[in-house]
Amino acid sequence: MTVRVFCPHADCGQRYRVDETQLGASTVCKRCGREFTVSASAAPASAA
Repeated sequence: MTVRVFCPHADCGQRYRVDETQLGASTVCKRCGREFTVSASAAPASAA
């Protein structure tokens, strides 16, 4: 299942859709270049 995540840095907020198996992993935001831990927002992304 795909989930929505976002960069938690206040001046960025870039949104991504990732597989739920990636939750808890560390990654680098492609927009701001800073590291963050992948965590889900409130709802899963719809499968379009």
